Amino acid sequence: MEEFYLRFGYLMIFVVAAIEGEGALVAGAVLSQRGHMSFGVVVICSFLGTFLVAEGMFHLAKWKGRAWVLKKAGGDPRLLRIERWLNKRGGPLLLFGRFMWGMRIWIPAVCAVGGMPAKKFFLWNIAGAIVWTAIVAPVGYFFGEALEALDPQMQTAALAVVAALTLLVVVSVLRQARKEANR
Repeated sequence: MEEFYLRFGYLMIFVVAAIEGEGALVAGAVLSQRGHMSFGVVVICSFLGTFLVAEGMFHLAKWKGRAWVLKKAGGDPRLLRIERWLNKRGGPLLLFGRFMWGMRIWIPAVCAVGGMPAKKFFLWNIAGAIVWTAIVAPVGYFFGEALEALDPQMQTAALAVVAALTLLVVVSVLRQARKEANR
């Protein structure tokens, strides 16, 4: 699995960070701590992935409208809570929304159909991408340092667990996307 990360790592980090990418970012940061990847490039790929997908989803939802968002989200009751939070808290929801598992993609859509201006969304989106990347990337880097204290077999096992969890997230997201496309 480590070879897969080394071969497609930056692209994978960019793509998975766009979806639900803590695992990919942590794995990339671990590999950068071990000298296999550039930490700076891992951070940039993660930032761009999470920022660009949020921008894309915001503009897509603005174009397609509220009915499309509700249909694609499958009637998730959390959308109504997000909309209420958005009305009360606005930008801070977008800032910290990247830490809400499964809702990262829908918060920008709710911002769009809730009437948040594009300029305001852009500024909060940049701030959210910076905060998310600044918190998650060092966690992975320091996890990599902690791995160095383990014997080599434990290091391999720990990296395999991180890689497997990342793969599970990717497969889950792809299955969900296929399911939504078939509706």
